[in-house]
Amino acid sequence: MSLVADRPEGRVLWVDAQPESLDLVSRLLHAHRVTVQCVPDFETALSRIQAWVPHLLLLDYGWSATGMHYETFVYAELPLVDPYGVGNKLFDNPWHYTAIPIVLVTGGLPATVPGYVIPHLSRVAYFLPKPCGVSHLVQRVLDILLISLLSFTLEPHKRRVWIEGTSHLISPRELDILLLLAHSYSQPLTALQLVRRLYDEKGIISNEGQVRVTIHRIRRKLEPEPTQFQLLCNEGNGYFLSRKPAWHSV
Repeated sequence: MSLVADRPEGRVLWVDAQPESLDLVSRLLHAHRVTVQCVPDFETALSRIQAWVPHLLLLDYGWSATGMHYETFVYAELPLVDPYGVGNKLFDNPWHYTAIPIVLVTGGLPATVPGYVIPHLSRVAYFLPKPCGVSHLVQRVLDILLISLLSFTLEPHKRRVWIEGTSHLISPRELDILLLLAHSYSQPLTALQLVRRLYDEKGIISNEGQVRVTIHRIRRKLEPEPTQFQLLCNEGNGYFLSRKPAWHSV
């Protein structure tokens, strides 16, 4: 499921001068009504926190020769503007946090020396070493915000899709589209690209209109809330699945 109706949309502030897989992470989280904004340093993050009031911070633990350090930001500056503090904007928050959650992502020395970042984990909800898998990062963010990814399993040989434990029978063409999107999980595909892939890989002649009609039918069958597109999404740059499916083993 996605965010329940009485919860605000999730907001994640990503503080990293060179974030990895930002576009893909943003796209997958957007499918669950979570918006990501990225800033390059802690100084900018402080003003953004006050103006935008994020629900979670994704921080790069890196060395800075000139700018603010992680320790200064988290232990000296952040408490002064923490929107989860008593009397502040998110004090009565739907996730019942007393301090804004932090996911720490790091590479280099801290990631290779066991226990190196342990002193800083008391303020961190989760720690991920670089490079971290996109699906792993997305899952951790949604876990912290108490948002569940759809349970999604493909059973191609029976033309069945399982959503949250419920079986759905799909047509051969619907299966073809889902398989193409599943195998291109990290790359959105436009209707035209799907037409070309159907022909190149399966010898199926179709057109963009037919592809869109098929996608509409898939959504009507599989989306728990068809108007919100939690599973099969499109942000104008192509269709994509919000999560990579599991595959039935039989």
